[in-house]
Order: sequence, then structure tokens, then C-alpha cells
Amino acid sequence: MTSSSRSRSNEDDVLFFPDVLTERSAAVAAPTARKDYHYDDDDDENDDQDDGAALASDAFFELANSPLVGYRISPEKRIVVRQNSSIQRHTGGIVWETSYLLASYMLDRFGMQQRPSPSSPSPTSTRTSRPLGKALEIGAGCGMLGLVLAASGLAHNVVLTETTDVIAD
Repeated sequence: MTSSSRSRSNEDDVLFFPDVLTERSAAVAAPTARKDYHYDDDDDENDDQDDGAALASDAFFELANSPLVGYRISPEKRIVVRQNSSIQRHTGGIVWETSYLLASYMLDRFGMQQRPSPSSPSPTSTRTSRPLGKALEIGAGCGMLGLVLAASGLAHNVVLTETTDVIAD
């Protein structure tokens, strides 16, 4: 069900997070597109929040219904996961919104800490700190969060678990 950036799928077929939010934000900022995301509740103070909520909701709906989704860790590093939204026996066929959000939070909060390598202290040679050490994802489903933690270097030992029903699909 899951695959890493080694996947041979065409990148045009993959819907990447957080790119999908960035693209939708640009559409909301455009005057002609703003009507699609503007809900008038006569409370002008919250209109921007309403637009943001609609934007996020639509983006996550689009992600949930895309057969291939990805998480862009950096321009060079991506995780790609194949989803199966037709599965009805369990909820492990798609990447849950919380996986994207928690991965983003973890990357923002703990980020990649770069420092000179002891063997070569030049600015171009760095080693990555792994601030989380070990990570265990119980009920990983498609495994997006754990794959992001491993590929980003935030954790040096990542274990993903799931039931046999989900793994079989």
C-alpha cells in the first residue's frame, strides 16, 4: 500500500501536501476565485477564518480522494503513498488529515537541526540531529506520518504497526 520516493509513479499524478494548501490559498487570494470559498454569515470579523476553514476542508477532501498522495519534506525529498478509498472493512486505506497535520507540526516544532560534521566542519558538510530518537506509530494505516518522520531524519528508528486486515489491503 505504501511506497517511498522510489516509486515510479508520474509526479503529476500525485497530490502533494502541503502544496495542495498553497495552491488553494493562491486561488482564494484571487478575486474571481474568492467567491468559491467565501461564506457570508454577516460576521465580517471571521470571514478570513471561514475562508481558511473551507480551504482546508476542500484540500483534505481532495487528498482523501486522490489515489496517490505525497508529503513534500523538501524539494528533493518526498514520500508517496498509494491510497485505496474503496475499502470499507477498515479505515486504513487512506491517509488521515491528522497525519499531514502532525507531520507538519513535528517538522515545524522539532525541525531539521543542522550543524557542522566533526569529520568536515565546512559549512557545506553537515550532519542532521534526530531530536525524536525513536518513534512508534500504532495503527499507522498508510504510514504517512511514520514515513515522514523517518525520511526527514526526525527519528532514527521508526516502527509502524497495523492490523493484518489493513496490511493485506
